[in-house]
Amino acid sequence: MVRPDAIALFAVGGALAAYLVAARRFGGSWPAGRTLAWATGSLILLYALVGGVAAYGPAVFSVHAAQYALAGTAAPALFALGAPISLRLAAVPGPLSRPAAALACYALPYPLLYLTGVFDLAQSSLAVRLAMLAVVVVTGTLFFAVALGVDPLPRAIGVAVRIRMLLGAAAVQVWVALLLLAGPPQGRGWYAVLALPWSPERDADQRLGGLLGPGISLSVIVLGLALLAGRNRAARRRLSNGWAG
Repeated sequence: MVRPDAIALFAVGGALAAYLVAARRFGGSWPAGRTLAWATGSLILLYALVGGVAAYGPAVFSVHAAQYALAGTAAPALFALGAPISLRLAAVPGPLSRPAAALACYALPYPLLYLTGVFDLAQSSLAVRLAMLAVVVVTGTLFFAVALGVDPLPRAIGVAVRIRMLLGAAAVQVWVALLLLAGPPQGRGWYAVLALPWSPERDADQRLGGLLGPGISLSVIVLGLALLAGRNRAARRRLSNGWAG
């Protein structure tokens, strides 16, 4: 099922078009893999904003959790691999190139969403929901741009620090999972108003969401750790070969 939204289509389509135009200016020197990463991230984000998860997210908590995992972690990781800062489509200000600040940006939307009552507003209001999704996309992209290190940054960050950043992001997702599995019901009033006859049992669906959303995010973070580990091994081999030569 598709739930078209003009704002989402314009934002994602416009960002993709701008990226392609900027990449074309590099001629044949811009790596095709980076363009593929950005395009794939755009497709994932588009599905999160107008696809089935967008249609059912306001009504089913587990679908909401999957939507935020796709928009806040999966798509941003691919955007970061697209190296947008190198194309000057985005700029990371000095403070945001600091690992602690980048991690805080990634973590902040989740307590804001689940501990302050914003979740109810986001489920019932399209404007608030799109605003929250925009927040997790932007903060997630900033975080992975710093953590994965595809783009040049104002401050050099070692692999060990990047790994700790990703482990910190994993801890954030574990906290979200525990909150949803053991914490109070989210959006109780909203779901009571909906009273959909086909909706799943409320508590069980929240537990499913507590596994599904953080599970998707953790899988992406583990892939990021594997990417960093592989890059580190390759750098060590090059260094070793250089010394041998």
